[in-house]
Amino acid sequence: MKKKLLFFTCCILCMFLLTACGGAKVEEEMYGDMTAADLEQRAIGLADELTSMNSQDVIQAQLYYSMYGSQEENGELFSALLDDWTEVVTTCGEFQGYGDFSVEKSGKTVTAKLPINYSKRDAELVFVYNAHDMTLTAVNANMIYTTGEIMKKAGLNTVMGIGTVFVILILISVLISCFSIIPKLEESFNKKEEPVVASPENLEQIRSEEANEDEGELIAVIAAAIAASTGTSTDSFVVRSIRRI
Repeated sequence: MKKKLLFFTCCILCMFLLTACGGAKVEEEMYGDMTAADLEQRAIGLADELTSMNSQDVIQAQLYYSMYGSQEENGELFSALLDDWTEVVTTCGEFQGYGDFSVEKSGKTVTAKLPINYSKRDAELVFVYNAHDMTLTAVNANMIYTTGEIMKKAGLNTVMGIGTVFVILILISVLISCFSIIPKLEESFNKKEEPVVASPENLEQIRSEEANEDEGELIAVIAAAIAASTGTSTDSFVVRSIRRI
């Protein structure tokens, strides 16, 4: 009987301990002085403003931040965000709601993601904070693609990369083949006239050509001398022959 009472007492104690453990409040993780709920509220606040904008509103906001963004807090970050949001507005369709908010801390950064559901394609807002002081360092709007679309893009990128490599290889092959032609072209351009070798058959011809060349030079000298002495031009007379004395 005592053993049963002792066993019963132990069971009741265990139940109380389990109840106490279950009723203990789990401490929520803090990110600086903010909780995950605070970050989610901040993200939804910005998302509400973005989803209420049409394409014309986005253009006007871009114009404003391009002119006065440096004067606003996080102005440059929001200017870059609006560039991303232009694609979301023109592509994703009608706004339908928000997905599950998530926060992840890794090293010196805290990344918060808020999925946004649309009729054609979903998107997400990504906030990057400095884990030390929780200052916002980046905020982006990304399109969410399906696995099939990602594989299709990867395939197209692979085909383009391989095609580019083959084109470059073909151009290199053509260039290398030209190396055998370039010396021949250079040789043909730089080829000099072979000298005439004197022989009994062409000796008289060589002498005649040399005599004609000497006579031509002599005629030119005499014509220049006559023109200088008479004060006339060489065009006013013609030296037809020279008789040696």
